[in-house]
Amino acid sequence: MELPLEKSIKVKFFISILIFFGLMFGTVCYSDQALYAVKVSKEPNIDGNIGDHEWDAAKEIITQDKSVKANIIDIKLKAVYNQDRIFFLVRFPDSDESRNHKNWIWNKTASRYETAPEREDCFVFKWRITPEVNTNLSVYADNDYTADIWYWKAHRTDPVGFADDKLQILSKIRIEKAIKIKSGNGGIRYLRRKGDNGTAAYKTNLLFEYQGDEVRRYQYLEPSQSRGDIRAKGKWKDGQWTIEFSRKLNTENSDDIQFLNDSEFQFGISTKEIAGREPDFKLSKPYFGSGDVSENIFLKLVP
Repeated sequence: MELPLEKSIKVKFFISILIFFGLMFGTVCYSDQALYAVKVSKEPNIDGNIGDHEWDAAKEIITQDKSVKANIIDIKLKAVYNQDRIFFLVRFPDSDESRNHKNWIWNKTASRYETAPEREDCFVFKWRITPEVNTNLSVYADNDYTADIWYWKAHRTDPVGFADDKLQILSKIRIEKAIKIKSGNGGIRYLRRKGDNGTAAYKTNLLFEYQGDEVRRYQYLEPSQSRGDIRAKGKWKDGQWTIEFSRKLNTENSDDIQFLNDSEFQFGISTKEIAGREPDFKLSKPYFGSGDVSENIFLKLVP
């Protein structure tokens, strides 16, 4: 027997609502992934090569960098650990290898050095270290957080085999040396990024006299203390970056995430610097500095 027209319309409307919410919640659930770190007896070599058999035991996940809608990138991740350290394998496509960053270019007319437009390739892990569970780690979040940043830089840190180690703080209270951010809901928040204790893997090479038409801006150093916690090395080949990371499970530093128990550890990733800046199309990589995390990932250590 056919339903009366009015009742039929109500049923169809109710079904449409169910489908809408099912799709909406399904999308939310799908956006959270688990990355399982498998225990291994031997450490993989941190050299940017994928050939170590230790990675064979780990299950690979694929997440995406959606911070630039016109250029969504698939990123492949694996993780293993032993009694002392944790290791990550990262792979993502990139059409070219960008190894220069802010080189000094001599301006003959002004008789001074200026900054070149080239920007380096990079990769960022962003770990939640605030106690709240499932925090929004976006730079445009409406909640406060503190995050541990592992920042691999093709020009500034890769030559010495490290990733930079920093904190990123988002707060509704004004912070010294912070930039002002408009949140997703239109509120005003403050974003501060600062290096961990110790020295970085590079420092600026200041030039006061002519030393060539183009000169490298940075000098390489061995990072120290908490700033030097993270070993990392990347190789670019056939349109793809392969980067390997290594860090102690417990650094005993207050500015680091500690992998001490069987909890879940929330993080996000980006193939661009996460700094809350607007795109600059005068640069070789115009979205450098305007990256953000796209998907919540939860690391789990498998006994």
